[in-house]
Amino acid sequence: MFEPGITVNLKGIEMKRIERFSLVRLLLPVIILLFGFGPVANGVDCFIDSTRAPVVKYCPASINNFSENYRTPEEINYIVIHTVQGSKDSAIHTFSSGRLSYPRSAHYTIGKDGEIIKSVPARKEAWHAGTSPLGSGGKYESRVLNENSIGIEHAGFVDDPNFPTEEQYISSAALTRYLCQLYDIPMDRNHIVGHEEIKSAKGDPGPNWNWEYYMDLVKHGYRGPIGEPVDTGSRAERGGASNFIGNSLVLIGAVITALGYIFG
Repeated sequence: MFEPGITVNLKGIEMKRIERFSLVRLLLPVIILLFGFGPVANGVDCFIDSTRAPVVKYCPASINNFSENYRTPEEINYIVIHTVQGSKDSAIHTFSSGRLSYPRSAHYTIGKDGEIIKSVPARKEAWHAGTSPLGSGGKYESRVLNENSIGIEHAGFVDDPNFPTEEQYISSAALTRYLCQLYDIPMDRNHIVGHEEIKSAKGDPGPNWNWEYYMDLVKHGYRGPIGEPVDTGSRAERGGASNFIGNSLVLIGAVITALGYIFG
């Protein structure tokens, strides 16, 4: 029952609803095509994509173990690969201690499971590669220093035949690839070097480090089935069930919106 004095054009309202329904009926197949047919949950190969920026856990180093001065991107020219000679946790605890007899740090540490720990922001100067004046050393020592490099530690021991793990290779290469792209560092062995090639009493990353394999991962990224090896913490593009569920939710939302438009 309508109040006196109010005129309601029921025919006009009904016609608008018919027009809305016709429009949505035309658009609904398009909505379904766009959002409804994501990857099928079963029978589809899903991949970890290490070509994207890796996910890291930030465990800050003590301010006594690095320089807080920011470097410009142009000042970052090298990446140095290290071996902890210990566990991931030992590296985290060492870098976070403010009472070291000789202060030291690296920007990142890669666990055996591929987890990436950040201790020092890449734009700041970690103390991992030495401070010798440029031109004072051998092949790389003459130019690779704390001030112009990023240090990546890897949990493990140089003489361990099981070091590094496949997860470490993949995570480390993903991180190095990302940093090279971010700071315009050439992806070659003149700019991605081992600590032993600068100066290192422990000879890291060691004789078991496969540089050819590692550099191939850095240059081309890794694409392998999920679980072979396990997820290394990279920001992965997921297929399979997760995309299917996500796309289904989008479809349901689109249908509810359409119904609301028809009957609202």
